[in-house]
Amino acid sequence: HFPSCMASSLLEHFERGLTLQRAGDSYAALAEYQTFLDAAQQFEVAPHTYAEVYCNIGTIHARHKHREAARIHFEKALNCRELSSAYVNLALLSLAQSSENVKNGEVQKAQLALQEASVHCARVLELKDDSVSLSTAQRLLRDIDRFKAACATSAQ
Repeated sequence: HFPSCMASSLLEHFERGLTLQRAGDSYAALAEYQTFLDAAQQFEVAPHTYAEVYCNIGTIHARHKHREAARIHFEKALNCRELSSAYVNLALLSLAQSSENVKNGEVQKAQLALQEASVHCARVLELKDDSVSLSTAQRLLRDIDRFKAACATSAQ
């Protein structure tokens, strides 16, 4: 266990990062989140308690179109604890990749990315731990079905 002052400090870094992220100051938010992670790891805080931090970092990277960095952080979040929001964000990244593949005429790659997005959404439906993520996953699955039909048509 760690001292209560350390828990308070960690919470302050998390809340400051969240405030900065919501205010649109992404780089300052990333710095706060990184400070949080460094301290949490130094004091051997259980990773399942800070999966959301990795998810928030992934969200910032996704907003800046840094897809690979976003994916890495969403996967780190999932390695700490299963979070529906991380799965939804991975599904969104897969959909973006699929769209890019279609634009480049890579229909098979687009179909694989759509399948990956479906798998992520299906996991959200199984977890049922977050109503916002659940409704987003349901909507995305409907969109994915339409995209799959469009890909099948363009593959012919």
